[in-house]
Amino acid sequence: MNRRVALIFAPLSLVAAALTGASEAFAQQSTGAPAAAATNAPTPSGEEDPVYRNYETGDRRRDGVNVFLNGGFSLGHVAGYPTDVKTLNQAGFRSATPLLAGYTWGLGIGGSLADTVNVGVFFQRHEYSSPSWNAHTSGGGLRVDLFPFVHAVPKLADLGFAGSFGVGSTYAKVKKAGEYPDAAGTQSFVGLAAFWEHRIGPLGIGPELRVDYVPSTYADGLSAALSVRISGYTAGRGSKARVAPPEGTQTPVPATPPSETPPGEAPPKAPPAL
Repeated sequence: MNRRVALIFAPLSLVAAALTGASEAFAQQSTGAPAAAATNAPTPSGEEDPVYRNYETGDRRRDGVNVFLNGGFSLGHVAGYPTDVKTLNQAGFRSATPLLAGYTWGLGIGGSLADTVNVGVFFQRHEYSSPSWNAHTSGGGLRVDLFPFVHAVPKLADLGFAGSFGVGSTYAKVKKAGEYPDAAGTQSFVGLAAFWEHRIGPLGIGPELRVDYVPSTYADGLSAALSVRISGYTAGRGSKARVAPPEGTQTPVPATPPSETPPGEAPPKAPPAL
């Protein structure tokens, strides 16, 4: 009789054990709890996991205080009247230069708000001279540098575009002997530029193509220049942009090394102080 009962209940015990294991596995999968064996697995460290490493050690490409200098070749034109309301718009007092060749230089200081934005102040000047004319255009104010491809196209991370806005002045004078009217005006300054920063650590060097315009009541000045731009950053290594972990990714935490104390036993007590 006992043998028959054992034969009947043995298969039932195996089925019950299988159902119990399956239910536990389903519960762990539905609640997101790790399996018992997985809890003892070491968590990837910052040096092993690429997401953790890039997020923790990836430096901003541009950071801190930003300073720049530029200088190069410039072409310009100035036209207008003397700064006298009596001669304004009088044909006999208008002066206009031909296209003049000269040089330009500029400088600025500001800060990097992000990898993609620099904001600061600037000063820019264009000087022209020919056998018949002396002329110049200059201005200063607010400058904003944008680097729109830092994250979208990393190969173009150092391509920048700048807008300069402020107060400007322009002037032109005839060198010939005699009474010739000059042209001068002070009012607004608007500049647009495209440039490349080849990064060497905290420094950047590359070409800059810019167009500057000074409109005023009495005279206008227009300049176009190709120059070399040198910039520097007090922070940001320039080696790579910061790489944030993908959305929903948790930063791994290094696992605590397992205890050497066998389970179920109390840790050894420290020896008494002598």
